[in-house]
Amino acid sequence: MIPTISRQELKRKLDAHEKFYLVETLPLHTYEQGHLPGATCLPPEEARELAAHRLPDKNAEIVCYSDNADNMICARVSQELMNLGYKNVRHYAEGKSDWVDAGNALQAGPPEMLPETELRSSAQKAFQQA
Repeated sequence: MIPTISRQELKRKLDAHEKFYLVETLPLHTYEQGHLPGATCLPPEEARELAAHRLPDKNAEIVCYSDNADNMICARVSQELMNLGYKNVRHYAEGKSDWVDAGNALQAGPPEMLPETELRSSAQKAFQQA
């Protein structure tokens, strides 16, 4: 079973600027519409491929979330991360809906920072398709 984290504890960690990975486990288009502050996107169908680039420290704390309706997706991605050797994975089970219902804001837009190799790869693909 994957340990959980409450909204109150997650908010406290964010407000204190603690160092941990916050991971939304929904598709990129959903992430771009609104995600928790500072979260990165790890779409369920790409979790295995992107984890090493987006979450390079396997010993760091990782908090995964989705929306409460997609709780099984988040649990599956969290378990996948543990199978890949990540040691400190937690699950915000109530998810994005709970965050918003409590009056907390979301950020919108694409992921702010992708590793340089991923940016270069994306730029190369766009150039090749043009």
